[in-house]
Amino acid sequence: MKKAYRVLAQWTIVMSIIPLDSSGQLLDVKLQVTVSDEQGSPIRDAKALCYFSKPVDKTDPWKGQTSDEISIMTDGEGKAIATGKSMARMAAVIQKEGYYESRETLYNLKFDREKLQWLPYEREGKLVLRKIVNPIPMYAWNMRRMDYPVGTNVWVGYDMLLAEWMPPHGKGEVEDVRLHVLRATAAYDRTQPAVVLTILFMGEQNGVCGINDQTVSNQSWLKLPYCAPREGYSEKEFRFEKRFGEHEFKTMTNTGTTNCFFRIRSKIDKDGKFVEGLHGKIHGPVGVEGGKHIPICMIYYVNPTPNDLNMEFDPKKNLVPKKEAKTAVVMP
Repeated sequence: MKKAYRVLAQWTIVMSIIPLDSSGQLLDVKLQVTVSDEQGSPIRDAKALCYFSKPVDKTDPWKGQTSDEISIMTDGEGKAIATGKSMARMAAVIQKEGYYESRETLYNLKFDREKLQWLPYEREGKLVLRKIVNPIPMYAWNMRRMDYPVGTNVWVGYDMLLAEWMPPHGKGEVEDVRLHVLRATAAYDRTQPAVVLTILFMGEQNGVCGINDQTVSNQSWLKLPYCAPREGYSEKEFRFEKRFGEHEFKTMTNTGTTNCFFRIRSKIDKDGKFVEGLHGKIHGPVGVEGGKHIPICMIYYVNPTPNDLNMEFDPKKNLVPKKEAKTAVVMP
C-alpha cells in the first residue's frame, strides 16, 4: 500500500511538469514512421496520420488532453516524418486502400534532473499493414452487451449463433457452450482466485485451441490470423482466472494464451470421427467485470460454413439476428 501511495505521489509530480519546458512552451518532437507489408517490403503512398498530444490548458494538465494531427504520405522507402510540439505521447495511424489500418502509440520521456525539465525527443515507429484478403459474413458478438443471467457458481448454457442464453434465461436453441462464473467471497485472499470464468464447449469433437501470442498483430485492425487450424481442438474449456500477485492482479488462462480458435456443432461418423463443424475465434482478453450484474468480457466470431477455416470477418455483414448486431463488433 505504501508503494502505491509513493507511485501516485511521483506521478502527481510528473503530471505537474510534463506539459511545459523551461520557456513555458510544449516540447519540440519528431515522429518518424516506417511502413511495410507482412513480408517486410516498404509500402509507398500510405497515409500516415501523426498525432501529438497536448493539454487543453497548458497551465493545468489535469483539465484533459487534445492533439494536433499531421497527415503525410510515405515515400518509396515506406517512411514519413512529422514534427510538432507535444507532451509525452505521440501516435501514428496508417491507412492505405486494400489494407487494414494499423496504429501505434509511442512514449518517450527524457528528463533533465538538474534543470528539472523534460527535453525534446524523437521516436521511430515501425508499422506493418495487413492486406484485406477475403472478409466474409460471420456470427460475431460482444458479450459485454448482455449480463450473466444468474449469480456466481452456476452453469448457464449459451447459443453462440443466436447470441442468446439457453432457456429459462433466454431464447437459445442450441447449447454450444456453458459458462460459469466464480467469484471469491474474499477477493483479497491470495490463496484463492478472485474470479474465474470458464467457457465449456459442449459435444463430441468440439473444443478450443489457443492462438500463439507471437502470431497476434497488436498494431493492425485485424489482430488474429486469417485462418483457423484444421486440427488441435483437444481442450474442452477456455478458462480465465484472476489472482492477486505480489503487487497487482495476475491473469491467466488454461491455454496460456489471450485469444483462441474453437470448433462447435461438429458432426461425427459412426466411428465417432469428426466429419464437419463450425469454426470460430475468441478475441481476447476474456474476463468478468466488477459490479452487481456480472458483465462478461468476450468477443467471439463464428464462420457459418461447415469446415471453412476463414476467420476474416466483414463487420458490415454480421449474421447475429439482433438489431444491435451492426455495431456489436466492428473489428474484423
